[in-house]
Amino acid sequence: MFAKSLITATGQTQTAAINAMVVAGGGGGGFDGGGGGGGGVFVGSNFTVPAQAQISVIIGAGGVAQTFSDFRSGFSGADSSFFEILSNSGGGGGSYNRGAALSGGSGGGGNSLTGQLAGGLGNVPSLTPAQGNNGGNGFDTGGNGGGGGGSAVGANATSTTGGAGGAGRSVTVAGVAQTVSGGGGGAMIGAVGGGAGGTGGGGAGARSSNTIAGSGTVNTGGGGGGGYNGFSDVSGAGGSGIVKIWYTSPSRATITGAGNTTTTVSTFTVHTFITSGTITFTS
Repeated sequence: MFAKSLITATGQTQTAAINAMVVAGGGGGGFDGGGGGGGGVFVGSNFTVPAQAQISVIIGAGGVAQTFSDFRSGFSGADSSFFEILSNSGGGGGSYNRGAALSGGSGGGGNSLTGQLAGGLGNVPSLTPAQGNNGGNGFDTGGNGGGGGGSAVGANATSTTGGAGGAGRSVTVAGVAQTVSGGGGGAMIGAVGGGAGGTGGGGAGARSSNTIAGSGTVNTGGGGGGGYNGFSDVSGAGGSGIVKIWYTSPSRATITGAGNTTTTVSTFTVHTFITSGTITFTS
């Protein structure tokens, strides 16, 4: 669902040329499995919103880490939203007990225990434009697949390595580039190494006996790395999402929410939401 170009409301004026980046929470890695998919990414520009209306901004949490006792696919991240813009969540990785990788903004990586299990599908349910990519496949008796990222699919695992997480998406906010929604790396059953996390906050996958799965970076929507049974017994959590709203200065809005900020970057006003809150445009 996307922002309408014009909202009519009795007694309300319109505020034009608003830009927004909405990133959902990343998926958590699977236990002894694939990396979590990066959170879905939506970027919109030059749309209008009603002035004087208080608009909710929701920041999706990342999928929580899981332990040996969970025995399931990685937990999906939660949706983020701003003004009828919905960013779909990242998918979890393949699970210890041969469960399927989950789908979402980007799909989770496939598991390795029963043949080459496929990674989860990105951008499900279907949204236009696409907000993510598929997870990589697992390899029988080898590594687990990497979670999909905002700009690339997760890498397939091999017999010796877990798949790397897909690269995140570079977004230019008020003239400054940043990368979000990296996929988590898949865990590795053998002795070589887990997959690297994708650029944009993806956590690395665990390697048997000597590495711990990395979590997705907070406020990037990065996917968590796949965990390994026998070393730390925990997968990587997904990173929380983020929303940025920007327009030509001066500031025309007030915001609420702990840790949320309003800054001036060059000729732009930027409202950054790292927690859920509200925004009210004054003109």
